[in-house]
Amino acid sequence: PQQLAGESRGLRRAGIEVAHWTFGAAGAAGYGALPQPWRKRSWTGPIYGLLIWSGFEATAPLLNLPHTEQAGVKQRLAIAADHVLYGFILDETRRAPQS
Repeated sequence: PQQLAGESRGLRRAGIEVAHWTFGAAGAAGYGALPQPWRKRSWTGPIYGLLIWSGFEATAPLLNLPHTEQAGVKQRLAIAADHVLYGFILDETRRAPQS
């Protein structure tokens, strides 16, 4: 299969994945640090997820990082939905019963 523009393979791809997951974990910690009244609102998690993605989209070109600049509408909507889900999961984790 032909490699897409911005697609990485091998060690570079592994490094990108590790950075993505590390940033996601840091983002989760940042969400946990938000004031509790904000986190009590049902929309805070999904909005937070979209803001994380929007921030990356705004800064990735400046840092010469691979991003979705050339992606089609469907791919961009899928990535946005993925980040809404990320925020929803952060929000639902807060609601989990504490042991």
